[in-house]
Amino acid sequence: MNDYQVQIEAYRIQGLPQRISKFEVCKTPTEEATCDASLFLRKYFLDEHGQPEKARTPRLMMLSGYQDKGMALSGRTDRVPALHVANAGPGGSNNITIIGWDRERVNSEAKETDSKYNVIRAGSCWNTQMRRHEEYKAKYRGSPKSSDSFDPYYTCGIYAIRCGAVEDTWPILAKGLRLRMMSEGRLAVFDLGIITGLMVFAESQPKVSKLIADGKFADLVDPSGYQNHCEDDEMTSESHDVDDSEHPRRLYLQWRGYDTRTGELQHDPYNHNIGYIDFEDARAMAFSGMLHLHRDLASEAQFEGYRIPGMTGPLTMDWDALSHLESDRAKDPKHIW
Repeated sequence: MNDYQVQIEAYRIQGLPQRISKFEVCKTPTEEATCDASLFLRKYFLDEHGQPEKARTPRLMMLSGYQDKGMALSGRTDRVPALHVANAGPGGSNNITIIGWDRERVNSEAKETDSKYNVIRAGSCWNTQMRRHEEYKAKYRGSPKSSDSFDPYYTCGIYAIRCGAVEDTWPILAKGLRLRMMSEGRLAVFDLGIITGLMVFAESQPKVSKLIADGKFADLVDPSGYQNHCEDDEMTSESHDVDDSEHPRRLYLQWRGYDTRTGELQHDPYNHNIGYIDFEDARAMAFSGMLHLHRDLASEAQFEGYRIPGMTGPLTMDWDALSHLESDRAKDPKHIW
């Protein structure tokens, strides 16, 4: 634990009694979530050890008027497997935040709520996403130029993604999919509808494995949780090549994540959760790629991504917490606090 982490831990311990006192004065779940999102999750969705507990609040919870400033709630639910948040209604003070277990249930309720208010979400339409992409691409004035040599540093940003295998099987889960590339193009938070998690990138599959084994990718993340730039499994040494062909702007990857319906971690003891993405040019405005996914989907799922405006935001997941090792899964998630 470095000095920064020691200071943060001390601050949490010292400040917790005051936070609890303020939290206990709140009279409604909306007030509680606004006051302290961490304590809100602890009260309704986590057990005494900070682990997910569906029995506490098995039904969907509706937070009328809640506004998720700074991803206070959604950023934390990212780290609780199978717990999801969606916004519905007119927005602003009339916003309705829906939180519950199983993304399909949450999304369905949000869709019904939007229908009652005649709300059409801009991000729910792929044509809208592509329009945002084209506008961003047309206004892009940064480096590098499309003809320059490829540098993963310039991949940092947000990409709207789509995956035919998810769209065909779970259309209710295929809306608003994202990939947030950060840490100089070495790490990404991804949301593929049926699976959400983290990806580690490098120029070859052996380099990905080495990054994970050495823990080097974690050093690229600012301790505060925000990125400085742009807006391991040891059970086996077995490796698998994704593709023998060479693309001039290919990044290989390995992912960890969980099923958004059940919260089940996608165990990967033999490092099969791999894939790659190929960027169209050095500006990294778009990519196409392939992922090895779990049994519910095609073994090799094709997906594509298009750069859209926006900041990458905080790192909302932890690689070790997504490990198949029981010792890692049992760790108390201090990030919730």
